[in-house]
Amino acid sequence: MVAWIAFGRLNQHAKAEVMTLLAIPLEPLSATAKSKDFVNAAHWADDLRDFSEFDVFLPFHFVDTPFSDDGTDLPDVASNNILKALKSNVNILEEQLDPKETRARALRFIIHSRRLTYTSRLLAATRVR
Repeated sequence: MVAWIAFGRLNQHAKAEVMTLLAIPLEPLSATAKSKDFVNAAHWADDLRDFSEFDVFLPFHFVDTPFSDDGTDLPDVASNNILKALKSNVNILEEQLDPKETRARALRFIIHSRRLTYTSRLLAATRVR
């Protein structure tokens, strides 16, 4: 739903660029074949979980933010997390210096990340205390 709304908010030029990048086949092809449009690209990173060579991306799937109700000292947030990955992937798209395949991968991660970060904020805002 989040991806569908986001795609609807893009201007025509951005939609054309997105469709061009999503049409680029990426390895593994079986995962990419399921995500050729904006909405289905939202689950692309989840589809990679079946492939061990993509385990390196697992820390970029979330962010653990420590909290304490009693003022206990908290550990630092891990530096490899979804927020770092989102910033990096946005830079890849903005700079347009990388090969199209790299930009296509960055776009899929952004679509997926935005779905997760929006959902996380929504859940945090509605958390029962």
